[in-house]
Amino acid sequence: MIAINETSKEVFFHIGLTLFAAQSFEESLSGMLTGIYVTENASNWRENYLNEIQSLDKLPLGKLLIKARKAVSFDHEVDEILQRALDQRNRFIHRYYRDSFALLVDPLRHRQLVSELTALQHLFRTADDLIEPLSYKLMLKAGMTDQQISEFAHRSVSSQL
Repeated sequence: MIAINETSKEVFFHIGLTLFAAQSFEESLSGMLTGIYVTENASNWRENYLNEIQSLDKLPLGKLLIKARKAVSFDHEVDEILQRALDQRNRFIHRYYRDSFALLVDPLRHRQLVSELTALQHLFRTADDLIEPLSYKLMLKAGMTDQQISEFAHRSVSSQL
């Protein structure tokens, strides 16, 4: 059993931040693919837009990355970072508890966990940051202006608040 103390609270705080960063990476990739769909279907993208979003939402991250690779030619370094982010995201989501349980129950190892989690957060944010400019270019290619992109972002945030 994991004893909850101040150091374990910090570990779980970083687990939450890491999960958030992993999901942001996944959402960025999905958003980029949505942008590709819109630009490839410029005359009639509205017809199947909701179906496309729902279809993308059902795909696991690995399938999203495969789909993105078919649509966009990533340079080697970018592709390596995206692949490493996918591999580490899968490890984090599916095996982190099992792989880290011994460290979780040992308060002397919590610093090690926080360091590892911080590195994962950085990797996921880096992958996210590589995708964002591509999505921006796709929005411009689809005919959106900087002002429309900004208004869309503000509306998205406001709708969540």
